[in-house]
Amino acid sequence: MTPDKYRRGAIAATIRYTCADSPIGRMLIAATERGICAIQFAAPTTNCSKVLSANFPSPHASPTTAA
Repeated sequence: MTPDKYRRGAIAATIRYTCADSPIGRMLIAATERGICAIQFAAPTTNCSKVLSANFPSPHASPTTAA
């Protein structure tokens, strides 16, 4: 994702993401076709899609399973 696209809220970006429990809380990892665009930690009860949409209001986000 280019810096300009990030500033504009990831308009028309396709972002794939997954969430997993970690020793320091819930972990969200998100990526576009160009690579990782977000790694964030949150409380165990946090909805990951809400965390993603707070940072990227306009992408086409789709969950994926962890490898």
